[in-house]
Amino acid sequence: MLLRWVVFRFRHGRRSGALTPQVPTHLQSTFRWRQLRTLKLLLPVHLLAQAVSAPVVALGVWSLDRRLAVVPLLGVWGALLVWILAIQPRIQKLRDYSWADDHSVRQALRCLNGVLGIVWFVFIILAFRLHREDVHVLTIGVCAGLMAPLLLCAPVTGAVEAMMIPIVAGMYGALLEECLHRSVLFTASFILEVTVCGLFVAGVSRLVNVLLWRMQMTRLKEREQAEILSLLMPRSVSQGGGWLWETDEAGRLRNPSAGLCRILGRCEADIAGQSLQGVLGVPGAVSELPVLRADLSGAMSPELHLAHCLNNRLAFRELAVRSAPEGRWWMLTGQPVFRAGVFRGYRGVGTDVTAMQAMRDRHFHRVRVDGLTGLPNRLACLEHVQRRLLETTRGKQDFVLVLVSLDVSGPKGRRDVNAEATAYVLQVSASRLGALLEKYRFKDRDGAGNRFVARHGAMDLAIVTDVPAEEKHRFPEALALEMLSVLDGVVTLPGKGVIELEPAIGMVVSGVGNGDALVEAAETALKDARRERVGRYSIFDPCDDLADSRQKNMFRDVHQALRMKAFALVYQPIASARTGQTVGFEALCR
Repeated sequence: MLLRWVVFRFRHGRRSGALTPQVPTHLQSTFRWRQLRTLKLLLPVHLLAQAVSAPVVALGVWSLDRRLAVVPLLGVWGALLVWILAIQPRIQKLRDYSWADDHSVRQALRCLNGVLGIVWFVFIILAFRLHREDVHVLTIGVCAGLMAPLLLCAPVTGAVEAMMIPIVAGMYGALLEECLHRSVLFTASFILEVTVCGLFVAGVSRLVNVLLWRMQMTRLKEREQAEILSLLMPRSVSQGGGWLWETDEAGRLRNPSAGLCRILGRCEADIAGQSLQGVLGVPGAVSELPVLRADLSGAMSPELHLAHCLNNRLAFRELAVRSAPEGRWWMLTGQPVFRAGVFRGYRGVGTDVTAMQAMRDRHFHRVRVDGLTGLPNRLACLEHVQRRLLETTRGKQDFVLVLVSLDVSGPKGRRDVNAEATAYVLQVSASRLGALLEKYRFKDRDGAGNRFVARHGAMDLAIVTDVPAEEKHRFPEALALEMLSVLDGVVTLPGKGVIELEPAIGMVVSGVGNGDALVEAAETALKDARRERVGRYSIFDPCDDLADSRQKNMFRDVHQALRMKAFALVYQPIASARTGQTVGFEALCR
């Protein structure tokens, strides 16, 4: 029965590669290559055990039968010599995986073990015919000792069985032959012992094969996860240590990766079964989505974006969300998984980008804040105007953009001031405007006021404030007059004299194109205000500006047509409606 199972295993297991169907298709070549590398490390021990066992047995039986002593020496060493000369160099030269090389090496190892098994089979039969107890004990001990290093061939399916089958068969044959000289009970006990030994070797071989398979598959999956992370995420993020995550159809995490457990400092049992947002401490879980939808007037926050994607089974990529209690930042990428049209959950990658986000925040602050005055700069002003324009399209209050130019003069007329004086003048003017805007601080729908003061140029300030709906037409002019009265006057420098300010104000009310167009309109109004000697303010009127633009374009086209002599005289006939005859002509210049 044991012999039939071993033969079946040798024929069918070798052909199909018993473990190969469990290996994913895209990993089979890498898996087999790793098996060859493992075999390359383990095989020399097996060959060394064979090379040592042959002379030990030969010396034990040399004095009794020299022809029997020659059998293991010639057989074992001859097979090892062929292996060392023909097969071992091919194994040493293997650098990349090849199916042909893999198949030939595995087949060669099975043949080697088969030849060694036949040699030991012949020796066992001949040794037991000597009817010497010491030779029998020596033979059984050496054959049993060969089973341990034989297990090192377990990575190759069928290699262990190729040598074990002849040895077990030889033991059976020798013991059956001994039935003529021994009691039946003694022979039966030896047969049982040999059977148990064979089954033990087969079972341990299978166990070693499974353990090696699991170890190699674990390493392959870890490498595959690292490759996926490096492909899906930016290089700087993937080098920072990412992790894979997977949820079921109910949004619960399953199979938490080692990276996720390590970065959270929690075990797999604590994480499995919880929601992704709950584990990471990200606000805005799917159950809280109605609360997050309470304010849709602004841009969608990352937390709302994440909850929206998870609730509607949408993919998201490189979404940075912030953990509420800890203040950590997580960058998440997720893809919904569908099988046969049925939603099965999410798979994605994530990483802790807290340090990177802090660096980005510092850079964001540095490029949007004026280093001299500490006020927001021109870039921050343009972004604020764009954001306010987006809010007005969603029903929020209109606003007015004010550009204030501060011309500095002293006792001897206009003069230039140094950087320290410029910063002081701008800061004082911004403080005065801030105090003025306090009484125009209207509450928006969220109960928060909205005003903005920034440095727009060398000696220019930009102000953005709300416009009351009931005073939309009168408010800009009243605000401009009050700003002039607040800014016009003397500014005493700290220990460096006195300078006078001559402000000029250009205004525009929201509703003119995009942010760039709105800023350009305010700058046009500011140029007009600078040309005035009294009442140095101007409010941009889009209708007047459009008419001026059309007139300028017409004059430019007429001048170009005269220079190119493009005008032509054309006669338009005038016909009588009653008689249908031509009664005159109309001359047209085109």
